Amino acid sequence: MDAGGAVGGNSEQIKRLLRCFTAYVKDDGVKLLIIKGSGRAFCAGGDVVACVQSINNGLLLWFHICSVGCVMCLLLKLDGWKWGDDFFRDQYFLNYIIATCIKPQISLLTGIVMGGGAGVSLHGRFRVATDNTVCAIETKLT
Repeated sequence: MDAGGAVGGNSEQIKRLLRCFTAYVKDDGVKLLIIKGSGRAFCAGGDVVACVQSINNGLLLWFHICSVGCVMCLLLKLDGWKWGDDFFRDQYFLNYIIATCIKPQISLLTGIVMGGGAGVSLHGRFRVATDNTVCAIETKLT
């Protein structure tokens, strides 16, 4: 996986991996798939910055201060959520394909493995960690 110098994945990488796994499942000549990172990380999660930027660009926060000082606030949803919707739909669909695939996948986990990178690697059948592997999955405690 190569994100062009970044350590996190992006939507184009997810789409390429979806195409790769779909072809892998359909091709009887391919018996094994090996996934590895390029650089200092296997994958440090999704492109959170792009997701947040798309949401921020798609929100319109409207304030109105009435004559007695009360503040009315209206948050309008525009098309900015679509990028995040598409990204996470593709990411979780890819995780599902990997988790249910009957053909073996080996993930070579070198460097940082977080979030989406964990989803792409840990759902496969085999995982190989190295001395410099750092793995984390973000969670929300309630």
